[in-house]
Amino acid sequence: MTVKHVPHDLSISDLAARLKDDARAVRLRAAAALGALGGKAGPAVHALAEALTDADVHVRRMAALALGDVGPGARAAVPALIEALRDKAEGVRRRAAVALGEIGAEGAVAALRAALGDRSAGVRTAAALALQSVDPKAKMGKMAA
Repeated sequence: MTVKHVPHDLSISDLAARLKDDARAVRLRAAAALGALGGKAGPAVHALAEALTDADVHVRRMAALALGDVGPGARAAVPALIEALRDKAEGVRRRAAVALGEIGAEGAVAALRAALGDRSAGVRTAAALALQSVDPKAKMGKMAA
């Protein structure tokens, strides 16, 4: 997703506030813009974590992606990302697993191991890769096919 439709003069707090906008497109663009800022979006981690419960699946998925882009500075969002591993949407679960790996969330090892049994091969793969990133010595056993 391109973020060219988000004004460049918006502060991180302005973008975080837009995550609660009534318009889905505004929330989606705000999450994408925050993700594009990477680690600089650290002050918006709480708002992005809240967006993981947005009514719109695309906003939830983009919030997870953005949290992963923030990286280790998004550690405060680990509990929300662990909860997102149980989202009804496969894309949100997959992006949550990826984000946990990008954050380096050692506290998510048990949840990522549980995600190895997800019904989606994409989620299982993302969880396995995240586990390797978070705990390279972790024994993952066999992933379900």
